This record gives sequence, C-alpha cells and structure tokens, in this order.
Amino acid sequence: MAKRSAQAFNIILFQQYRVPVFVPGVDPDCKTSTTWKLDDYDPSSGRWWLTVGGVEGNPSPQTLTSWFRIREVGNGYILGFCPAVCDSCISLCKEINKLSYDSKVRLGLAKGDGASFYFMKASNDIKQEL
Repeated sequence: MAKRSAQAFNIILFQQYRVPVFVPGVDPDCKTSTTWKLDDYDPSSGRWWLTVGGVEGNPSPQTLTSWFRIREVGNGYILGFCPAVCDSCISLCKEINKLSYDSKVRLGLAKGDGASFYFMKASNDIKQEL
C-alpha cells in the first residue's frame, strides 16, 4: 500500500484529534467505545498506557484523556498526547511510542521520542466491514 500524506486525509497537524480504531470482530454491535484514551497508569513503571473507551464530545475537562495531536517528522508522523482543552486542566505532554510490557508491545507515553507512523488507505476488506 502506498504511503499517504496527512493532507490526503484532511488532517491538520498539531490540531486536537480523537483516535477511533476499528478492530474487526471485537465488538460487532459497537457497544464499546474503540476511541483511544490515556489511561491505565502503572506506578511500578511510571508509565501511562493507551487504552480504548475514550469519550466522544467536544474538547472539555470531561474528554481530556481522549485528545491527541499529530506532527510531521521526516517521512512520517508522530502521535502525541498534549491536550489543550481547558486552561485549568493539568497538562501532560508526551509523545506515544511502542513499549514492551509483560512480554507484549503496548502503546504508551514515551519517556523520550515517540514512534513514527504513516497513513495508509484501508483495504477493501476492512471497508466492507465498516
């Protein structure tokens, strides 16, 4: 599949976004939110992890953990968590990376640089399930 630019998907860099993901077969009735959110803090590792169950709605303190930003780097993009949804909210600004945890790879807030990614057009198989 060909790489696509953010402009091809009408994505404005550094703007706040919710990130809904589609996982075929996980919840066919769409009763569970698959929107990413920052959650599941692990005090033993000092890490925040991305999970699903994010809140839909406009930027506000109630939707704080569900907003992410995209920035361009080299030939790809980096996803970050740095919500600016209210003046009185505590802000945690970090990039997202693939991190090892319990012999698995999870997405979480990086202590350094985030992982780069690129946009791809969904295959016809996935489109048909949507």
